[in-house]
Amino acid sequence: MTFVRRAAALFAGVSICVGVLAIGGCAPMKKSDASVMPPVPTVDAIEALKAHYAAAGNLVGRVEAVNSAEMIAAVSGIDPAAAGNENAVFTYVDVAGDQFVNNGMLTQKAPTPSGYLVISYDPQGQRAPQVGDLVVRRK
Repeated sequence: MTFVRRAAALFAGVSICVGVLAIGGCAPMKKSDASVMPPVPTVDAIEALKAHYAAAGNLVGRVEAVNSAEMIAAVSGIDPAAAGNENAVFTYVDVAGDQFVNNGMLTQKAPTPSGYLVISYDPQGQRAPQVGDLVVRRK
């Protein structure tokens, strides 16, 4: 008889818990609308990173625009005379984490009318370059 009472009490307790969960406790947790974004680097941090690469004798520029259909980026801050010949290799660097994200080649020696160099990027890279990324040509 004791076994039956304990089983009935256990069943009642489980039924109450299931009822409470069904009423209000079973709703899935919602993720916050604000996804976790990496910290945005300050202007000083970006300039320090540029100086770091330039101190090693590298050419350093900045991505100003990206044309994903043609897999090219417009880059400022690099002297076209020093950029090298067409097919010179450049590396794209994410300034937020100082990580290499892609490689590309100089596609035309002459700058655009706006003064930008046009540098391709690899569709197989970690990610496409983004406006604000650094572009480095190692010397």
